[in-house]
Amino acid sequence: MDGRRRLFQTLRPPCVQLSETAVNVSTGRSPAIELIPELEALRSTLEQLARTNAKDFDLKISDYIFYPLSQIFREREKVSFRVLELNLECLKLLLKTGWRRIDAPQLAIQLLILLTFLADLQPLGKRKDVAPEEMRACALDCIGELFHAVRDSSGVYEALLQTQHIPALGHTITVIIENCKDDSSSSKTQLTALHALTSLIQAVYDRDVLQSFLPGIVSTLSQLLTPSTKVRRGYKVYVNALNVLASIIKLVLSDACFSVPYPDQDTVTTVELASTKESSWLNATQGQLKVALSNVIRLRSHDRIEVRAALKELCWLILVDCEKNLSDCGQMMLETFIALSSVDNAETSTTHSMDALMVLRPGISDILRSSLYDWLLALPRLVQSNDDNARQRLIVQIKTTYSILMNVDLDMFIINNMLLSTMSDSLHNVIQASDSSFDTTLLGLEASNVSLMTLGSNVDNSSLTSFSQILVSQKKSKDTMMDLRSLMATLSLSTSSLTIARDALDNARIAQDSNQLSNFYLALTIVRNRATEDADFNDLINTTAMSSAYDSIYDELYSYSRDILTDSEDSPQDWRLQALALEAMAMEAERQKSAFRGELVDALYPIVHLLGSSKQALRDHAIICLNFVANACDYQSAQDLVVSNVDYLVNAIGAKLNAFDISPQAPQVLLMMVRLCGPSLLPYLDDLVDNIFEALECFHGYQSLVELLFSALKVIVEEGAKAPQFAITDGKIISHRKRIVGPTTISAVAEAISKRRAKALETELERLQDTMPKETPQQPWEELRNGSSQSGEPTAHEEDDADLEPDPSPASTKEETPPLSQQYKLLTRITTLTQHHLPNSSPALRNDLLSLLHTSMPFLSAHEDTFLPLVHTLWPVLIPRLEDKEAFVVVGVLDVLGMIAEGAGDFVAARVEGLWEKLKVLWKRLDREQGGKMEESRVIRKTSVVPQSPGSKIVPLSTMSQNDMLIASSSFSKSATNPVSSSVVFNNGPSNALTVSSSRSLTPAPATSISTTNNTIISYTSTTTTALSNALGRFLVKLITHVRITQAMFEDALFSMLWRELLREVEAEHVAEVKVATERPDKTNEVKQALKGVNADAVWLALFRAGVEDEREGESNMPKSVESGVPWVAVG
Repeated sequence: MDGRRRLFQTLRPPCVQLSETAVNVSTGRSPAIELIPELEALRSTLEQLARTNAKDFDLKISDYIFYPLSQIFREREKVSFRVLELNLECLKLLLKTGWRRIDAPQLAIQLLILLTFLADLQPLGKRKDVAPEEMRACALDCIGELFHAVRDSSGVYEALLQTQHIPALGHTITVIIENCKDDSSSSKTQLTALHALTSLIQAVYDRDVLQSFLPGIVSTLSQLLTPSTKVRRGYKVYVNALNVLASIIKLVLSDACFSVPYPDQDTVTTVELASTKESSWLNATQGQLKVALSNVIRLRSHDRIEVRAALKELCWLILVDCEKNLSDCGQMMLETFIALSSVDNAETSTTHSMDALMVLRPGISDILRSSLYDWLLALPRLVQSNDDNARQRLIVQIKTTYSILMNVDLDMFIINNMLLSTMSDSLHNVIQASDSSFDTTLLGLEASNVSLMTLGSNVDNSSLTSFSQILVSQKKSKDTMMDLRSLMATLSLSTSSLTIARDALDNARIAQDSNQLSNFYLALTIVRNRATEDADFNDLINTTAMSSAYDSIYDELYSYSRDILTDSEDSPQDWRLQALALEAMAMEAERQKSAFRGELVDALYPIVHLLGSSKQALRDHAIICLNFVANACDYQSAQDLVVSNVDYLVNAIGAKLNAFDISPQAPQVLLMMVRLCGPSLLPYLDDLVDNIFEALECFHGYQSLVELLFSALKVIVEEGAKAPQFAITDGKIISHRKRIVGPTTISAVAEAISKRRAKALETELERLQDTMPKETPQQPWEELRNGSSQSGEPTAHEEDDADLEPDPSPASTKEETPPLSQQYKLLTRITTLTQHHLPNSSPALRNDLLSLLHTSMPFLSAHEDTFLPLVHTLWPVLIPRLEDKEAFVVVGVLDVLGMIAEGAGDFVAARVEGLWEKLKVLWKRLDREQGGKMEESRVIRKTSVVPQSPGSKIVPLSTMSQNDMLIASSSFSKSATNPVSSSVVFNNGPSNALTVSSSRSLTPAPATSISTTNNTIISYTSTTTTALSNALGRFLVKLITHVRITQAMFEDALFSMLWRELLREVEAEHVAEVKVATERPDKTNEVKQALKGVNADAVWLALFRAGVEDEREGESNMPKSVESGVPWVAVG
């Protein structure tokens, strides 16, 4: 009692003040704006009391509070909307506290009419403007609280259902749903309207009344729930609207509402009439509701899980509670329910619910089978469309529905056959759609010979551990294929999966092209997925009986795959079919483990055979398959696998070559084998190389085949060069490098004279011994026959003979050469064979042959008895290639000739002398192509340039003695201080001689083109000319270093061909900021050292004449008299 009194005392001041102000406003004595602070004060008081003294409110206090509020409602057309909004907020607090239960029907109806009027979207009375959204939201809140307050009052419920009050109730529902679908309203207002509608439906639960309002409510909610790009609604609006729709459907259309028993016989006629009326109404309602729900279920693709969950509950309600009354909507809602369950990853709970549902409602299983059949018919068409969402949604529906039906004891024979046909057609359509751009987008690039030769290094790549997707290449097709693979994974879980796989494999045997590919892929994928699913199960229990059921399908798949790989060697097939066969091979190897070793006799060559394919993806598949087989058979690596079973491969390749099979696969397999296994494979290839020689002899006109065969031979040579058995093991290292001869001394001359005299004396003694008659024996004949005297001691004559006989020295005894290995002989035979094909018209083949020779020469040169006859054989074939039209061939020939000169030494001296004119012609041509700038283009040191005197005479360098060179050098050394002195100059004429000028001044010839400044002369030459010039320089250096040449050849090399290189090397010595200036920095001063090995004095003189001091030599090679300035008499 005390609490109620305190409550009244707290409320009395604001209520009295508000009442007085309301009276003043109604009489015009006060403006309406004065109501705002009074209403705010009352609202604050009510909010505080509602939190602390809510239980003390009763009807009398509520009536006391409502009195000033009612006065304001009477003046609703005069006061502002803000006043009405505050008044409604106070009324809402009153409905939550004092009027939380209203038993007065008249009060409830009056409030309902008043609040409906205030929440209407139409102008209020005489007002021209519409009520603001905030005020309408408050009015809707009050309506919701009002229906919540009258929900438990039977008197109010009956009053609302009276005929005279039904229009008011209908108008309220109309106002509420208009506020729900108003696009201009905010989400908050729409949520408030939906809460009010929910309260109304819960309060007016009479089915007949709700039936009359059902079309309007469902139509409005359907418009609200239809997704639109123009209007974006919050997800809470969709959730509440779906809940309202579910509640009214359950109250009006549930099967329980139409199953009321009638025990009296007298009422049968009435029941029949009512039933007929209900059926007609229900049939009309079903059609309209199906249209509305077809728009609502479009929310299944909404991105919010709350919306999808609410829609899922609506579908479940219709399927469970309205199975009979809404049977026309059952299939549509079932499909939506399955799609929503799959998207939200709730297949497990959904499956259990559907299992229970199909037990209670047998008709659901029929709907599922019918829906699944329709979806399977539509799948092949839909995979070709551009609607990715529709395709994915359909595949998910098929997966979920099939998973549900698998757990029910139903006959799935028709469905399984339909599923096999559908999957095959869908895969066929996807593959065909991707074939148009397949060969040019990703996997159709042809492999070059270079890539084939370098493939072997990637065979053991650990990153190649799984097969890639090879059927399609386009992004869209890949996404579709991924969806189909997920469907096949679900199919693999069924008990009839192996039967479907066997049927697909049977179809693949008789199909062609893409149909064969799709059926084989379907069978392989199902079996592989099934093997993966059974792996864990096999580890837990003994599955001997179970595995025996799988052996037949595995064996059939392996046999068919092996037939594909074997037939592909003879007839062309789709390479993707071969790739799938490789995957089946790998799967079978993993299943059999080490027992698969017995199958390698037939299976290994077809796998290695595809390593030489022109398709990169197919080669990758072969590599991965080889790694799988090696791992399954307990080999350390793929290399170990091939080496351990090399006899199978060699026999297979040899059989093809013996049968004159000119297909490129056999040489490619050999190439890959050698690349993979390295030198360890070479001892097994003797007979195979013989077969290659025979094939080259028989099919030398087939250029591509010849190139491929020599590519294999080239790899054999390259790998053989790495083998230690190719090295000569006698310990001798043959070197033909010429040593640099130092200055001649008196002691050296005396020693040389002594050697000549001793040799002449020895020759004369041998001649005299041959002409002298034989001496008379100084021993008995018996002793001579026994080989020694009886005493066992040599006689005096024997001692004399022993003194005359020279002592055998180690150098005079010829050691036996160790026998050559079979591998060395193999390399020699391959190298000799190149002579017959070097004139081939294919530049690529000529280049490969020269590369082969360049690789083999360093190793063959270690045994001169074999190497020199080989040089004699190849020389006549190599020389004409110097005039080849292809520059890279000429470069290769020069490099090979350099290797020959390095290995053969003076053996080719006469041959080189005959070749020299061709080399000079080649050098002059390169000089012309470079614009005559093959001379040095950079100044080494500033020198004075004086025109050559007309009276000078030419003295060839070959006719000049060392003394003449010293005289010329001495004269040049004085030219810096005495301009009138003798000089020696270079004449760049035909004779390449030195010019001794009568003006006694050392002058370079005009054609040397040496600049008198330190600026660089920039010249541009083609890459081909530069490559030829470099190759010629490399050959000349090796030639001069290892082969004896004439004086004229030396002068050509020094003053023309190698002059530029020489000056560049000297420049590198003198220019401090340049560390390495040669084109081959790994061989510093190689040109200078090579030329000095022939005639060091001439090199020194030439550099000295060019103004270059050989400071790195330390002391000069010239006599001291020249360095000390002793004058020498000039020539002429």
